[in-house]
Amino acid sequence: MEVRNHLDLTDFIRMHDLELKFYDKSHITPYEEAYRWFLAFPWSNCSIYDGDRLAGFLDLFPVSPMVYEKIREGTFNDAELKAEDIIDIKNPPAQPVGLFLSCIVVDEEYRKSGILKRLLRHQTEFYRGLEGSGLKVDRIITDNVTRSGELFSEKMGFTRVGESDHDSVIYEMDFKEFEMKVNNL
Repeated sequence: MEVRNHLDLTDFIRMHDLELKFYDKSHITPYEEAYRWFLAFPWSNCSIYDGDRLAGFLDLFPVSPMVYEKIREGTFNDAELKAEDIIDIKNPPAQPVGLFLSCIVVDEEYRKSGILKRLLRHQTEFYRGLEGSGLKVDRIITDNVTRSGELFSEKMGFTRVGESDHDSVIYEMDFKEFEMKVNNL
């Protein structure tokens, strides 16, 4: 299994197809837009392949304070997220930012393989490594559209914030606490 950092549009079509196994289409960002995020912010996605087969992926990135607050209020469907809503880590703001864990998908055949742990550790280590360059992360939020997503958030120690206007459940926690939980997986 390998983490891939060099992705193309075909990879995003595969991610979209994998998401359709678990999520209603209304909760899925069109693959063209997700690819646009990746082109602008290649660190926003972490994908793991087993040979040529996509085994799982996650999307985790800092979003603007306005978008973070709309997610927290339950009025923002991440299927509508645009690249402009993501904070550019090359020019980090002075104030701490919030990360949005918008999607975690692991193919059913790989659920007990440790892929989830690898995905989470890869991305949290990445953000920890950015602290020296000025990016300060203080919180993380999830928008769960499946019961499995809620169970993940609860297991990790997230606090339930409320329900959204698009049939999902919002959870939030301190990023340092999240890092500790990921490291103890």
